[in-house]
Amino acid sequence: MGQVLMQLSTLNRGKDLLKLNTILSRQELVELQSNPLIFKNKIKLPKANVFLSNGVYFRELTLPANVMVIGETHKYEHLFMVLKGKAKLISTYENLIVKAGYISKAPPLTKRLVITFEETTFANIHSNPDNIEDLDLLYSMYTESDQEFKGDNKCLLQQ
Repeated sequence: MGQVLMQLSTLNRGKDLLKLNTILSRQELVELQSNPLIFKNKIKLPKANVFLSNGVYFRELTLPANVMVIGETHKYEHLFMVLKGKAKLISTYENLIVKAGYISKAPPLTKRLVITFEETTFANIHSNPDNIEDLDLLYSMYTESDQEFKGDNKCLLQQ
């Protein structure tokens, strides 16, 4: 377990993550995701809205206030947006508070931890040059489950 995760192993159900001022590696996020001390109370992740347009795959997810989620790893560079709300974002490339209007270019193999302060809507925008309409296929093309947690990453911690 890495040094950051040793410190995180004593977290008070995620609240101390708000104080963390560093990025986390994909491995650190995967290990954190499996920490039963942090992810005690799990609820189902809301269904994402998906929009397809000529060459574009747009995936939007609204999370309730006061939850923490660690998402899947995104295989490729893509755009990431906050459409509504405010949240703490800790990823493989940034650590900051974001609010509606935030846009970033996420590098390949991005994995994120999000803590919402209010109901927050996020969007990931990927290219879809072949105009594929099979949503399951698109999801599997652009994200990868971390093998150890397959099926368990669609859960939130209500703080």
